[in-house]
Amino acid sequence: MQYVLGARPRQKAELAPNISGTLTHWVLEQALRREGSAFAKLTQPQLEQLVESLVQEYTAANLPGAGVRMNYLLGRIQRNLVGLLGFIQRDVRQSGFQPVAFELRIDDRPDSDDPDAPRVDPVQLDDGRGHTVRIVGTVDRVDTMELGGKTYIRVVDYKTGSKKFDLREVYYGLDCQMLLYLFTLERNGGHLFSQGTAAGVEYLWADPAPENIIRPETDDAEPSQAQNYPLEGLLLDEPSIYHAMDTRGTGAFVPLSFSAKTGEPTAQSAKARLADREKFNRIRDHLDGMLTDMAKNLYSGEIDAAPLVPNAGKSPCLWCEYRTVCRHADGEGERTPLKPDDPFGAE
Repeated sequence: MQYVLGARPRQKAELAPNISGTLTHWVLEQALRREGSAFAKLTQPQLEQLVESLVQEYTAANLPGAGVRMNYLLGRIQRNLVGLLGFIQRDVRQSGFQPVAFELRIDDRPDSDDPDAPRVDPVQLDDGRGHTVRIVGTVDRVDTMELGGKTYIRVVDYKTGSKKFDLREVYYGLDCQMLLYLFTLERNGGHLFSQGTAAGVEYLWADPAPENIIRPETDDAEPSQAQNYPLEGLLLDEPSIYHAMDTRGTGAFVPLSFSAKTGEPTAQSAKARLADREKFNRIRDHLDGMLTDMAKNLYSGEIDAAPLVPNAGKSPCLWCEYRTVCRHADGEGERTPLKPDDPFGAE
């Protein structure tokens, strides 16, 4: 419906969630890109002024004539962005990983607006029937760290709203986007990242619900740094990597919980959020196989909806904007996850 027919759901003339997300992504990109290395040194007033000017710039170009209600919502987003950029600033100051690319395109077609913009060619897969599969997209942010002659790559995705990462869903083809991007940068990004090696993916809740905002234990934080934002994701199971991302083992800058006694990740968080090199390779190979199978099905005309419905859970079709057009009948063609807690564990 969306990518072939180009159908779009009707939308009210208001600051809908997708517009809020677009604004948030744009401000984060521009703040880090324009300030560069100076971003980490910005004072609180400078950070507030930067956010205000960027929000005004975006509003003037994309939301002219905003009413009272929209201005209220814009003010709310602006206040959150100050806190979020303060959190990112704290992360950059303490981390061995530093942001190096923003809105990085994975595509073999030049950007019509900026032909010289950096980009990475997509991985090409053959379905065995003469068809080529390519995955294109745009990476919100890429962080890297040089270590031992390698460039370790971390892909960061901003999520406006809650986001839980679950490898069982990845096994069935859900929440694969960031992992596909990571593996593409590792395989085809050599011109940008010498000896590129996957270090992991992180989902940063860019606009979490108030109850999900974590307050630091100390009281000496600057106003813009007065809150931490939840993270989800999967990281390389190498101490030199995850400790470089969170140098003091606070758990604030990685999706891990650290033991106060050992300073290492707790067994529960390590099981869910760390993967060794072999496990990352198993995930990559599984995704490659799944993509080629999808291509075979598409070229064979198999395009029926097959929603993944958790045990005793609700079908995702309930929230689909194209539900009235698709006419998929509840209970038909549904899949139930059957894999164990660790579907990519060693055999």
